[in-house]
Amino acid sequence: MSDDHRLLKFVQKAIQTRSYSDKEGEMADLIKTEMEALEYDEVVIDATGNVVGRMGHGPKIIHLDSHMDTV
Repeated sequence: MSDDHRLLKFVQKAIQTRSYSDKEGEMADLIKTEMEALEYDEVVIDATGNVVGRMGHGPKIIHLDSHMDTV
């Protein structure tokens, strides 16, 4: 499967996944699973339900922060 097709499938699944405020668990699991498939070095869901992923070990860090809930 091409990267473009894989991304499209992930976005379609994300759109189909309910993620109301304070009920984002299924979306968090979906994101965690995708990050693991993309071979992140570390992926965790923290105590407040945020999905945190890490790749690499260099001196610079890129942080992406995004909302998972729909309103």
